This record gives sequence, C-alpha cells and structure tokens, in this order.
Amino acid sequence: HRSLKIYILFSVVVKTNLLNGLKNIFFLAFILSSCTTVRKYQKNKPFLFKTSVELKGGHFTTDERNAAKQRLYDQVDDSARVFIKDKLFIFHTATPSAAYDTAYSYRSARNMIGSMLHLGYYQAKDSVKIDTVSGTFFSTYSLKFERQQRVSVKYIIEAGNPTLIDTIIYKLKKTDLQLLAENSKPQSFILKSTPVTKANILGEIGRLVILY
Repeated sequence: HRSLKIYILFSVVVKTNLLNGLKNIFFLAFILSSCTTVRKYQKNKPFLFKTSVELKGGHFTTDERNAAKQRLYDQVDDSARVFIKDKLFIFHTATPSAAYDTAYSYRSARNMIGSMLHLGYYQAKDSVKIDTVSGTFFSTYSLKFERQQRVSVKYIIEAGNPTLIDTIIYKLKKTDLQLLAENSKPQSFILKSTPVTKANILGEIGRLVILY
C-alpha cells in the first residue's frame, strides 16, 4: 500500500508539472504571437510600423464592403507599406519600406479617392490619422532592446452616397445601330438607379463594340 501511495503521489506531481509546463509554453507562444519584430529600419528615424484602412458609409453588402476595403488597401503606395512575414504562426517580422514620409501617406489617400470614384462614389472624402510611439522595444531578431519610433497610419474613407444613373439614352447617327442599341437595352451593363462605375461603363462599351 505504501508503494501504491508513492506511485500515485509521483503520478500527480508529474501531471501537475506537465500541465504547468504546457501553460507556460502556451503563455509564451501567446506573448510572442502578439509581438512584431522590426528589422532593416533606419536608426533614430521614425518608420512605418502599421497601416490600416477604415471605410465608413456607402451602400455595400458585407462582401462588397470587404472587397472595397481590399481595393482601398491596394491603393497604398509601396513606400507607405509595411511588409510582414510570419514564421511558425508565432514570430512576426515587419520590414518598413524606408524612413517614414507623410507625403506617401497623403498620396495613398488621394489614390483611394480615385478608386472610390471608379466605384461610383463621386463625393467620397478622406482623412489620414498618424500616430507615433517612441519607446524601447525588445527585438526577437537582434535579441536586445532597441530604441524605436514607430508610426501607425490609419486611412479613413467616408464613402457618402453613390452617384446613381437616372436616364440612359443612346444617340447614334446610323439608324440600324440605334435600333440595335435600343433593342439590346435589357443586356446593358448600365442600369437605371445603379451606381456609375468604371467597370460597368467599360463593360457597356465592350458590349456595344461586339454587338456592332
């Protein structure tokens, strides 16, 4: 009975240590996964650390809004991007394009307004929120603490209301072409009460070229 008690006690201790070890590993993995290491940045100069896009307003479905946000993010200038690589789903390494320059961010915002124009939002407005955090951060890349000036940029796009098509009129000099255009209206990419988008206009031009 004594040996049985010792075995049970030893088993409980081993299991407890194992559980504590797993908890520590999980906690460490959680801490590391929430940290991003920066490499190849210019010392003593602010650098871009994070970029985000917020799209407000507009008439979008959930999928359309997600697609529009991705479209806006694609308008960010290469010099205003942060390139992040993940290793083992835990280590995140950010490589800034260069020392931060506000000109690239405002250029990116203008690009976003142009992109909204193509989606039929002619009154969209932009704003850029820039925050800088200066401090000492531990680098898992160099394994030491480093003084850094991290810049976070948030692009806020107010979509407003889309510009909608009210009336569609075809005016062609040749009667036969005019009739073709009018008779094929049900297949048109441009429809009443829908946004004036670049894609639909180009689609309609292509449709008419093939029709004629």
